This record gives sequence, structure tokens and C-alpha cells, in this order.
Amino acid sequence: MSDSPTVVNNSLQRLRYFAGQLLTQRDLAAEQAFHLLLQRLIQRASFGTGTVAGLGLASELDTVQVPGSVFLLPGLAMDPDGRELLVEKPVVVAVAPAPLPLSSHAFSPVPGTKSALASAVASRFGASFSAGDLDALVERFAASGLMSTQQRDDYFNLNDISYILSLIERLAPSTPSLPSTLLDWIDGQLVGVSWVGIRYNEQGTDPTPAGVDGSCCAGTTCFSSRAREGVAIFTSDSAFPEVFDPFAQFETCLAGDPTQICECLLQGWEDLVPQAGECAPVGPIVQLGRVFWSKFEQSPLPQVTAIDNCSRQLAPGGPMLRALAGSSTIHATSSLNVFVDDRPALELSPSNTDNETAALLLVRQGGVDMVKRVLQGPVDSAGSGFRTLRVAN
Repeated sequence: MSDSPTVVNNSLQRLRYFAGQLLTQRDLAAEQAFHLLLQRLIQRASFGTGTVAGLGLASELDTVQVPGSVFLLPGLAMDPDGRELLVEKPVVVAVAPAPLPLSSHAFSPVPGTKSALASAVASRFGASFSAGDLDALVERFAASGLMSTQQRDDYFNLNDISYILSLIERLAPSTPSLPSTLLDWIDGQLVGVSWVGIRYNEQGTDPTPAGVDGSCCAGTTCFSSRAREGVAIFTSDSAFPEVFDPFAQFETCLAGDPTQICECLLQGWEDLVPQAGECAPVGPIVQLGRVFWSKFEQSPLPQVTAIDNCSRQLAPGGPMLRALAGSSTIHATSSLNVFVDDRPALELSPSNTDNETAALLLVRQGGVDMVKRVLQGPVDSAGSGFRTLRVAN
């Protein structure tokens, strides 16, 4: 054993104050950087990446709808560097351009069956289109909200093609240049999709004159004396790039084996989060969901037809962890094991045999550890209305 420990310094520094000390902008910036770095390290390790709570997308708020827009509701998310993405009040987010005027280009003769409609579609647009493609188109329109559940069910159960016919008749006859299939083209001509995401943003506020300009900004007479945190909201017609989740490596390492938790934690360290400040790298966009909307006017129905709020990353820490840990329902693929000091103290595994419980307990007999299933005794074996629980010898 050495007489003195090995001392290793890290890059964190905090101010030490003393009477008569001259404090400069550099000192105060260092003080903030110290606290921000630790705060974001802890937030990254505690929450992970994604939505912590709230931040839902809604087509209306208090019965109010804004054409071509959705409401982003208050909530909190984290980016992979532990930056908080905080929205304190509802925000209107435009997701769709003004709809096209509704028009109808009727088929002649009017198709009366699925196969007849599929043939008419193929003829109108000069490309292959089958009855199976028509079924797939109906499923897509139901998923995107352009068709209601009742209209979808009527199509499949009653062979009612009237509504899907009216949707396709919105498109004028043409011979389009297809990106892939006619099915994809029709879907894309009638339904728009917008993805919504947010990114950390901060702005300088409260301009204040500098008494002594010792900065590199020669000629600048006023400086922002505050940094206001916020988010920038983005929309896109395609999904945003997947954002790195610092929990993913740990989850992959653990792979459902709790005995590996120590080894996996040892491998779970990531580099320090970026320093805060004007020169800090721009964070990634964290996806919140996608919005489906009609490209054609369909008044009195709203233009926004459906919202998928779960096409997003969910932060595995915080409320989610507490909810799962405190949930009355725990899901396991085949069995649930509880280990104490690397010994299997309890296993829960359902049995299909009469008088066998789902519990297997660790018992020690003759100096040997054994796991034995708990059995229930005969009726009234533990008194009137009760059975004994027992394990085999």
C-alpha cells in the first residue's frame, strides 16, 4: 500500500472567492460553465435522450383549431448532451400549406367493384394497379386519417368502395412519372406528412453598455447581459436523423441479464458534454412526432387528419423509470428472476400444472443451493378456507 494517494485533476474548476477579489467577465463565465457542465452531465446520465414528459402534438386546443397547424403542448425533453428542451406554454406550429381546391374527375363508367376500380385506376394513370394495391391504399388512408375507421370497415366488410372512389377522383387523369409504384404516388398526391422536432436554442437579451470594452468585438458598445434559453421548432417532410441515446449502449450491454449490471456500468461512460457558450456546437433535432394532413380542401373536416405522437424517442430515465419501477404490471418474456449477491433468490415462472405456483425459491439443503417450486397444499390444509404453501424435500 502506497503512503500517499495518486491525485488526478479533472477539467472542472469553480471559483474561490476572497475579500478584495477583482471579478471579471472571465471569472463569472467560468462560474456558470462549472454549474452548467455538471447540470448537463447529471441530466444526461439521469434521463437519457428524448421526451421526459409532455410535448404532445394536438390538432386542437380548448376546441380551437388553426388551419394547417397543430399545437405543441408544454413539456420537457433532453438532447443527448443533457440540454433541457423546455416548452412552457402551447405553441402553434404550421405543418401544412394551404389545401388545393377540391375537384372531382369522375370515372366513366363508374366502377362498381374493387377489381373494376383497380382496373380503372390503372387505366387512368397508365401503370399497374391491382385490387391488392387498392386494399393497401385503404389501409394507408385509414392510418393517416383520410378515411375513418367506419369507412375502412365498410370497405372491407361490405365491399363499399364509394369513399375510396371519391378520394381517387380528386386526381385528374394523367400519366405521372412514378417515383416507385402507383400506390405510393396516389398516397403522396392525397396525403401530406410533416415531422416535428425541437432543438436547444438560446438568445442573448437585455443589451447593456460595457463600461470597459475588453472583448474581441471592437466597436461594440452594447452586450447581451442575459442568455434566454428556449427551443427552435422544426418541421420536415421526412423523419429527422436518429439522435444518439447514451442509454442505448448500456441497454445493449445489459441485454436483460441483471448480473452484468456492474460490467455494463463500467463501460457506460461517455465523454464530457460540450461547454456552454456562444461557441458551443449546435445540438441535434429531437423528433416529437409526425402529422398527417390532406392536400385537398375537405371542409368541414379539418386539414390535419391524424397525429402520431409516438414516433419519437422517450427518455428512459425520470418519470418513465419511476412509472415502470412502480407499475403494478411487470412484463417479462418467459420468467422474472431476482438475484441477491449473484445468487438466484427468487424466480417467477408460470406453471400449467395443478397445485404449482409461479414462484421458485432458493433453498439450501445439505450445504447445497437449490431452486425449488412452491406448491400449494390440499384444500383447507392451512385451516378453513386456506391452503399451505410448501416445497418438496
